[in-house]
Amino acid sequence: MRAAKVVIAAFMIMVVAFPLVPGASAGEVKSENLTLATTSLQTQDDRIFFQSNAVRAFDQVTVACPGTCTVRVEVAAELNIQANDAVQMVAVIDGSASNTEPNSAITSENNPNFGFFGARTFSWISTNLTGSVDVDVAFRTFGSTGQARHRTLTVQVFQQP
Repeated sequence: MRAAKVVIAAFMIMVVAFPLVPGASAGEVKSENLTLATTSLQTQDDRIFFQSNAVRAFDQVTVACPGTCTVRVEVAAELNIQANDAVQMVAVIDGSASNTEPNSAITSENNPNFGFFGARTFSWISTNLTGSVDVDVAFRTFGSTGQARHRTLTVQVFQQP
């Protein structure tokens, strides 16, 4: 019983102390007081294979901004990657990788001893957009052949104040 109290006390200290730790970074992008305008959902169950040339993971999604907007893209995928390789998920919002934050290409899994089979999720945002916005998502590896099967794409459009 005493051990349980110590674990609970340690957890409470972490919860209380966590907000006091500075978390902002120089590359942080904030978009606050947003109003959700629309959401687009897409799932794919077909198996795709990809290598160093990126392969589109979903059909392109086009959304309309109500005035100035922020677009949030979330991808969840079941991935199969060979040992000593990595998968890179690439999101391009409004035709530009430079306005896709935190980075348009996110790399996951580079284990020299084992391959990887499991699910990964990541989100991107792009701010200060107007008009019609295209969203593209692709996967690639750095050498071997990777696979993705069960995949979900969520695209949310938020109206900026």
